[in-house]
Amino acid sequence: MPVYGVGVVRGLRMHPVLADNLLAAAVAVFLLAGAAVRGGELGDRPGAFGLVLAAVGAAPLLVRRRFPIGSLLAVTALMGAFYLCGFRATLGQPGILIAAYTVWARYPASKAWPSSALAMAAYEATMIAGGASHPVGDSVIALLQASATILIGHSAHVRANRLRATAERADRAEREIELEAQQAVA
Repeated sequence: MPVYGVGVVRGLRMHPVLADNLLAAAVAVFLLAGAAVRGGELGDRPGAFGLVLAAVGAAPLLVRRRFPIGSLLAVTALMGAFYLCGFRATLGQPGILIAAYTVWARYPASKAWPSSALAMAAYEATMIAGGASHPVGDSVIALLQASATILIGHSAHVRANRLRATAERADRAEREIELEAQQAVA
């Protein structure tokens, strides 16, 4: 029995630009679905400007592989503008989590911390300034989500480095074997 999902995942890995376009589109739809007015609940639509601002919040994910830190900061700025304009993301902000994951998966902790700390501080500040209805609960949820994102992203970074080191050792061993074979023939 064929497994169709495996082919899709393989195809998306071979076409990262397509994968990022689909991811940004999915996040935009998610943000549109959850956009609400301040103090509102799911379904309390924010109007055209709020919907456009919500959807644009996913745009930086289009360049997350090329500019991970810039993407995280741009997503954070757009999210902050969304909150400061009096809107609320009732379903959450997956764009910032995806951008933060990309930073942590790409860079060592020493380079990933500053942009992540700035993003978290900006989230907290704009959430409170935007008049969050449950600031303590939202802060706790954000901290838990950020912690999980950091752990998963950092794990991916460590794993990639280990795989890279293993591949380099295998290449080095192969070159040494070829050199020994050439010396034996000579």
